[in-house]
Amino acid sequence: MVKIERRRDQFTAVLSNLVLFVGVFVFRWDPHLILFFYWFEVGIVVIREVIQSLFAELPPSEEYRPSGSKATFPLKELADVRGSLQLTRLLPPIYPRGSVEILSELQVPSVA
Repeated sequence: MVKIERRRDQFTAVLSNLVLFVGVFVFRWDPHLILFFYWFEVGIVVIREVIQSLFAELPPSEEYRPSGSKATFPLKELADVRGSLQLTRLLPPIYPRGSVEILSELQVPSVA
């Protein structure tokens, strides 16, 4: 079953890249516009994930706590904070420990 899913994922990747290839070379799409839309979509996904992480009730999993690597875990103490903050009755509570995942997501790796 895993092989079928993997082949389907590969087929989807090849097909989507083929559509872009045909669009650029046959229909004369502007490659800069395609890149703009790609980065725009990435920005929307990151913003959505940041907002979603604020409302995550569960604490960060151990995979977000790197060990034996050069990556730093931002605000280690914040991951163990309990409790929440209710800004308004219209929104679910905000959990401070979710900010750890946000910082991990937004962390820009340094080039050494």
